[in-house]
Amino acid sequence: MSIRVELKFENLSVPKLTNKVPEIGKFTRLFCGIRFKTKNGWYDTQNAIVDTGAPMTLIPLDMWNEINTRIVTDYEIFGLSHRKECLISVLVGKVTALIVDEKGNHSDELDTFAYLALTNKVPLIIGFKGLLSNFKVCFDQEKDNAFIEVRA
Repeated sequence: MSIRVELKFENLSVPKLTNKVPEIGKFTRLFCGIRFKTKNGWYDTQNAIVDTGAPMTLIPLDMWNEINTRIVTDYEIFGLSHRKECLISVLVGKVTALIVDEKGNHSDELDTFAYLALTNKVPLIIGFKGLLSNFKVCFDQEKDNAFIEVRA
């Protein structure tokens, strides 16, 4: 028996690029609902980018300041470029989270490491370490069908 937690596709326009390359069309992102544990219960459900290329979850400053976190160390992360000006300073911490959907389905509580950004100029991103690595992740954009499967 397994539980499916639905994910959502969102199509995004990129006008600047579309003006240069009209046939490129829209881009797609995959989102999930996530809740983090606080001292008094659970933080409101947030939409997070599901990033199968992200090694770890990234949480913006204002959000992680309101949830239970156990700071482990400081660190710097990078994306496509390793140049110093492209690094993002973060703390590495432990958080407790649930992946949720609009139908009330949810994963079990997961204690996981996360990058805790020192800025709000980053999106909430769900990565592999401790979150996506715990599930079967399935998506079929053509059929507008995406979910994680929680094995019971």
